[in-house]
Amino acid sequence: MLTNSPSDRRAVPRFEMNQAALLTLLTDPPQSMKVVITDGHFRGMRLDLPSAVSVNQAIKVEVGEFLILGEVCYCGPANPGSAMPYSAGIVVSQFLSGVADLRHLLDALQ
Repeated sequence: MLTNSPSDRRAVPRFEMNQAALLTLLTDPPQSMKVVITDGHFRGMRLDLPSAVSVNQAIKVEVGEFLILGEVCYCGPANPGSAMPYSAGIVVSQFLSGVADLRHLLDALQ
């Protein structure tokens, strides 16, 4: 569903979703957590998370056949008392599709 209320000043409309995904913080060592993508568009997305993450943190989001690379632009409390009490904004830098096929090919080559 497309969301863009008259009070929303965003230049690009968001698409509402409720999609489970895997977020990996690109740290040493990497840290992963299950998240929910709540809305998005081609330049960014909003995630609901079980714990806070640092602004400017490089991240990877895996959902279905897609792999998304980006950076956290904000993170704060959003859903007190829920399993996902934090919300984070992500600036998308790379969006790859068909990654399952690529994984199968790499596995076959090893």
